[in-house]
Amino acid sequence: MSKSASPKPLPPNVQERLRARARRVTLLRRRIAAAAAVTFALAFGAVASSGSLGQAGTATQLASTTTQTTTAAKSSTATAAPSTSSSTSAGSTTPVTTQQS
Repeated sequence: MSKSASPKPLPPNVQERLRARARRVTLLRRRIAAAAAVTFALAFGAVASSGSLGQAGTATQLASTTTQTTTAAKSSTATAAPSTSSSTSAGSTTPVTTQQS
């Protein structure tokens, strides 16, 4: 059997440098984790505020808009005559004719 040699103790300056390096690595890892968490929170907040798939409104707002559009389409179908309105731009009046099918 061969005797295994026990590791030699390191000089004090080497131990100090290794401890300092371990502190730096720990600090760097914590900063990276914090940056990742902040990035995730900002991205999550941006998606939550803009709505799913980039829609500007919430589901309730979109549902009420759809209901209003459907109701308006049904009421305008009964009267299919073209409507006219005027638009004022820089002092001139131009008639606009629209017709819904």
